[in-house]
Amino acid sequence: MSLLVLVGIAYYFRRRAKRRRAAIHSVDRAANFAEAIEAGPSTSILANDEPLRFPPQGTKASLKAHDEGVKAWIFQRGYSGPEAEIIPLSATRERTSGKTRNSPWLAAGESVSIGPVNIAGGMIYVGTSLAKRGDAYGDENCLIDPRLPVAKGGDRFGQSMGYWPSYSQISPEARRSYLEWLAGSRSDPDTYIGYVFLYFYGLERRLMLEEGCEDANAVVAEVERLLRVYGSNGSFNRYATELLTVRKFWKSPPGIGDLPEVEGNGFEVPTAVKVALGVRVRDGREIEPDLLLRYAASHPETRVRTPAKRAAALHRALFIAEATRRYPNGIRISAGRFKPIKMEYRACSGSFSLDIPAFGAIPDVTGRAEPITTARAIFESCSDQLDEYSRALGRSPGLEPSLASVAKLPAGLRRAAAGALPTCPLTQFDIFAAARTPMPLADVATAAGVDLGANSGKGKLRELAQLLTAFGLGNTADPSFAVRAATSEDQVILFPLSDPVAAEPTAAYRSAQLSLMLGMLVGHADSHFHELEKKVLLSGIQSSSALSVDEKSRLSAEIEIHERYPNRLDEWVKKLKDIDGNAKEAVATELVAVAAADGTLHPAEIKKLETLFKRMGLDEGKLYMRLHDGAQGRRGDGDDELEMVIEPGGNSQGAPIPPEPDKRSATRIDLTRLNSIRSETRVTAQALAEIFTEEEAEAISLPLAPEIPTMPDDDDLYEGLERRYVALLTELRSQAEWPAADLEAIVRAAGLMPGAAVERINDWALDRYDELLIEGSDPFEISIHLLPVEKAAHSQTMESVQA
Repeated sequence: MSLLVLVGIAYYFRRRAKRRRAAIHSVDRAANFAEAIEAGPSTSILANDEPLRFPPQGTKASLKAHDEGVKAWIFQRGYSGPEAEIIPLSATRERTSGKTRNSPWLAAGESVSIGPVNIAGGMIYVGTSLAKRGDAYGDENCLIDPRLPVAKGGDRFGQSMGYWPSYSQISPEARRSYLEWLAGSRSDPDTYIGYVFLYFYGLERRLMLEEGCEDANAVVAEVERLLRVYGSNGSFNRYATELLTVRKFWKSPPGIGDLPEVEGNGFEVPTAVKVALGVRVRDGREIEPDLLLRYAASHPETRVRTPAKRAAALHRALFIAEATRRYPNGIRISAGRFKPIKMEYRACSGSFSLDIPAFGAIPDVTGRAEPITTARAIFESCSDQLDEYSRALGRSPGLEPSLASVAKLPAGLRRAAAGALPTCPLTQFDIFAAARTPMPLADVATAAGVDLGANSGKGKLRELAQLLTAFGLGNTADPSFAVRAATSEDQVILFPLSDPVAAEPTAAYRSAQLSLMLGMLVGHADSHFHELEKKVLLSGIQSSSALSVDEKSRLSAEIEIHERYPNRLDEWVKKLKDIDGNAKEAVATELVAVAAADGTLHPAEIKKLETLFKRMGLDEGKLYMRLHDGAQGRRGDGDDELEMVIEPGGNSQGAPIPPEPDKRSATRIDLTRLNSIRSETRVTAQALAEIFTEEEAEAISLPLAPEIPTMPDDDDLYEGLERRYVALLTELRSQAEWPAADLEAIVRAAGLMPGAAVERINDWALDRYDELLIEGSDPFEISIHLLPVEKAAHSQTMESVQA
């Protein structure tokens, strides 16, 4: 008995709803008749060019009376406030052909005037009726009904618009702004996105429900154009991309090597990516690195951090290189049991859905652990490698890369990225380094983007040296190796390095550096540094097994710069007085060995030795004692006696005049003999390490330039919340209240369960804000004040910062 009662109640309400829809439809037709009668029989065309069937003339008075009630009903349905001015409307359609068309669709190029607004672009539905799919009484959201009132003023920012706009339900002010946007270029990027969606509903319906339409290609091109203009809106990007993808696969089978150009939508893996992966698995082919990257980036569970967004091209290069290194032949997924891809198109307007037949059984691999686990691991690794670069780029004005920021990239990417900089400073550095041509330190710093300031301290010099080292270039002003801090007016020599990693001088380097400088001191004693002397010094450097390749290059550059600017050798003389007792004796022995290594002493050399001994606080007698001991040693070894050359016009007390030397001879330094002496006085290297390097100045912590505020990434703002919920929350924050039916439709469109989604978001909000984010039931209330600043507000902040 109770079952019959329930059936009877259901039947009653169904009949009641049907009668109500029929009554509303009859009221619309009555209003249509009344307006046509008032206008007279000469005006018989509305926006859909359908002639009206007039009732008998005797009914005119009664219809006119009824018309007042109808107009009041229409006014109440669309009117948004007592202050709005409503324009009585009619629609005049200009045809591109001579025959009347019954379809409310206006093709591209057709124009229509709705009140004072003339729309010349076409591609819209204008008329009094356009039934929804499967609903005989409801009209499509996109239908522009010319009978509905339009205000004189507009609602530019869509403040009166709902989430799923329908032309029949939006306010007269919103209709005015929407019609004006249609009458324009439809390309203003600042347009409220709801108006773009309302227009998109019509394009979507034309492509998907009117199969065989002659202007399909033009409609597709229009959707692609809208995507270029408004694609920055994540929701619009998702729906427009999905429409183009489904339309493509609906009309032609997927290509063997198709690589989809899509972005992640936060809800699910895009259909194009699913199909591309499935086709390769079905055919037993490898998944190439580029497709693997697109899969990882578009997966809803992948956290796409700032480095991957801010440096997308570099991130892609790193990913492909790493994936190729790990899997030279690509990744293959073995055939097995897979669910086929189910292609269903859910209309953006919410008014219809379609099952799209797939071309054969294309497996859906997105539910498997592989290859997404491998792809995501590589993706995260590449993001980590770009972290420092991303932060440096964030501190650059306008997020423009500089040599300093590029230096933070992984070594394999630095030179290519530096070559793309507008001024190409690295090219200039390479030219000077190859020629060993000196450059003013100030010019090097300016080209590198390092501000040395009025007094270039060690901190700035070290910053410049580290920047150049990152690109495989050393410089003679590097404070870690130079004996004194260079000034901005000093000349420096650049030279290539094999290892782009900052290094510290080794004991072997310091020992060789001391020998080199002492040899040059003696070599310059006669005011001329002969080429033979230079070759001897260079050959000694290259023959050393204790020095690395880069240390040899650095010492060679030291010879070059001191040959051009010998006055810098005085810095080494100044340091001799600070050597302790034992080290002084070792250095003294070294100096005499250098001077006597060629078997010939020049008066200028002896004078230089006297100066050096005096500088170290040693008695001159110790100098001549060492010279005498050196001569005795040479006799014992069977060598010739140590000779001394006196220049014409000079004299030397107590010293015999030796025979005139061969004019071809120059000061020759026997590094083999010198090394044998040095091996007995290893304390020299320790002396250099302690004395010939200035004490490190106390490190000054220079404040980093603040990172220029940019639009925070969703993944950073909603840290701890899964990406699919982040995308959902981005949709929900657009308005403070949501009818239960609308919220449920959005959540289900994201492939989620409404109750579980609300609970997960609220759990996250409680952890982060200690408050519920979604409250109520119908309507649901969104606590927007808890959420981070929206993009529009952030843009205003950016403008004030830049100002």
